[in-house]
Amino acid sequence: MSTDPLALCDPQPPGDFEPPPDGGWLAWLHAVFGAFAIFNCWGLNLSFGVFEAYYKTIYIPNHSHSTIAWIGSIQLFLIFFTAIVVGRCYDFGWSRVFFTGGSIGLVIAVYLTSLCKSWGALFAVQGILTGMMQGMVFCSGILVVTEYFDKNLGLAIGISAAGSSVGGIVYSLMAQHLLLTAGFEKTIQYMGIVVILTMIPSNIVLRSRRKKRSGKAQQAVVDFGFLRDPSYLMLLWGMFFSFWSLYFGFYYIVSYAYNVLQLPPEQSTNVLLVMLAANLPGRFVPALLSDRCLGPINTLIPSVLITALVIFLWIGTNTPSGLYILGAFYGFASAGLQSLFSPAITEFCRGDDGTKGLKNAVVFVAIGLACLTGTPIGGALIDSGNTPEGLPYLWAQIFAGGAMTLGGICFIASRVMKVGWGPVRT
Repeated sequence: MSTDPLALCDPQPPGDFEPPPDGGWLAWLHAVFGAFAIFNCWGLNLSFGVFEAYYKTIYIPNHSHSTIAWIGSIQLFLIFFTAIVVGRCYDFGWSRVFFTGGSIGLVIAVYLTSLCKSWGALFAVQGILTGMMQGMVFCSGILVVTEYFDKNLGLAIGISAAGSSVGGIVYSLMAQHLLLTAGFEKTIQYMGIVVILTMIPSNIVLRSRRKKRSGKAQQAVVDFGFLRDPSYLMLLWGMFFSFWSLYFGFYYIVSYAYNVLQLPPEQSTNVLLVMLAANLPGRFVPALLSDRCLGPINTLIPSVLITALVIFLWIGTNTPSGLYILGAFYGFASAGLQSLFSPAITEFCRGDDGTKGLKNAVVFVAIGLACLTGTPIGGALIDSGNTPEGLPYLWAQIFAGGAMTLGGICFIASRVMKVGWGPVRT
């Protein structure tokens, strides 16, 4: 990978990073205001299930589920892919540039989205531009939060990650109540106001603890030697497979309720809201288990396997009440992966050898590639129509459940390669 874009970054040696306070009012303040940032990075994307259904039925009805899903999936991809630059520059103390610049860019992108009238414009602005800005905010922001914690890292990330659930609920409710009354343009503009009000305090509070080196800036030397670690590689594959299917439910449960169970639009959106509401406590329970006794990787394994089981159970769900219950379980179980993937990567960064940002970036890119292709593949399988009568989502559900299962198997392999089969916290 070329290091030219990083030439202005100042390398950060291991000795320039102090041990985290792991508590105190300032540290917890960072966890809370990190949630404000993630509120916009992930909350906007988690509400895309409402927009998916709206685009398909009203706004751009001539496009397939798979084609529309590319708007949300490219946004997800870029949230993570942007980390390949942001994560490395973070290693050299440049997180503030990306966080503030991304915040300003995100506001601009949201308001430009309100002007989009076609699939191409939505893909370029809501998908590409918004995703890049969210990636700058997310990667720089979440890495700054990790600087303040060690043993309480899981809980801190859980608090910050809860912003995505709250954001998903807020933006989904706004879309549900405003799209059909105020119209698309006004709905997005109102969302832009919320983005401004939540990003201002985050930019005031979040500050990196990394020390800037004095003297002439040096060119970055990118060392990918950690890719020779088999346990890290299995973690990488586990993240890819699990995120390949993670957002399938968030994107398609509204259209499933509307098209398969014939629920009215408002009730269909309520299924997603139930999922997001259950997702909120699901951020904290795995985080507490991780911090207090199990460790992030040990906690991640059952969370992913339970999510896979819930996806397979979705195949036989054919009543509204059953779908509400399944949505709640899906939201709760999947929250473990959403809140613990960053602490799990941090397990491979102990000692801070100067590659913490790069190690995170490589995993983020793998996750981004999974998010880019996962939901469109699911949409294509839904659109194919080659399913038994009454089960139009069957192949997509099997794909999602199978990918999540593979992710769990890879996490088990990573854990065994790292610490063996014994009862070790990791």
